[in-house]
Amino acid sequence: MKLSKILRINALAFMGFFTFGAFAQEDCEIGIAVAPISQGDGVPVAIASRLDSKIRQILSQNGIAGAPENSQFFAAGRFDKAYHDELGGTSPKTVLKTTLTLYIGDADGQKVFASKAIDLKGVGTSEERAYQMALNSLKPDSKAVQDFVTEGKRKIIAYYDAKYPQILAKANTALKQRDYPEALYWASQIPDCCKGFEAANELMVKAYQEEVDAAGKQLLMKAQGAFSADPTAVGAAKASEYLSQIDPAASCMPQAEELAKKMEAVTKAQWKFENVDKYRDKMAMHRHMIDASKAAAVAKAKSRPNVVYNYEWLH
Repeated sequence: MKLSKILRINALAFMGFFTFGAFAQEDCEIGIAVAPISQGDGVPVAIASRLDSKIRQILSQNGIAGAPENSQFFAAGRFDKAYHDELGGTSPKTVLKTTLTLYIGDADGQKVFASKAIDLKGVGTSEERAYQMALNSLKPDSKAVQDFVTEGKRKIIAYYDAKYPQILAKANTALKQRDYPEALYWASQIPDCCKGFEAANELMVKAYQEEVDAAGKQLLMKAQGAFSADPTAVGAAKASEYLSQIDPAASCMPQAEELAKKMEAVTKAQWKFENVDKYRDKMAMHRHMIDASKAAAVAKAKSRPNVVYNYEWLH
């Protein structure tokens, strides 16, 4: 039974690391999307969404939060070999016997990392209800399901352990080109339980630092120009709008604070940066830079062009 449904999924996700579920390894985060390819021949349309919900439940209860449809790695299910029988009487029933095959795979590489065929049975007042009852009997905490998810996790980790040099190379190339969002995007792909994470983390901080330094310099120049052109409370107010946009991690922050003091001396008004004081501590600043880097990478992932994945290879 072929799967001819063509999906539109973002080419390279995110993500893996932004809408993630934790792996068995503590604090390890990897994103897995739910690919809606669950319709087999003769399967009621409404059952597809129910199966997607079941797969999300399986991921969640086994330590993974399903990612949006922009992840390289996906989980999916397909019904096959359905047998129906009708029971007569005053309340006719449909008896359904079917096989549900679950998959975890790599959409980019068109590879199945894990699969599991599970026989299900359901009885209901209609075919759709019978499918629903069959799905209800699938337990996310069953050994078969847990083994399936564990194998998928293991293969994804192995993928990153093998591919991290190429991922870091892409991040470094983007950094040299001063494409900071792209550099942050690639560096953010490597989960913290995989090889290369420390190097990726350092690169992410470096990319973020260079980006905020460049942006901060421009904002400081605008602030200086605004106050120089009008060294009054009005000019100071305009300059403070630029100063407030400077990231506290920017190397020009001392000059920005010096300008703020100059403005105070002239206007007798205090121009305080609300977001600076809490980042005085070195560790707090580092955490701020990591969090901001992740947010920037998320934004980049969402802006990447969509591609069409054809899942006919998955059978």
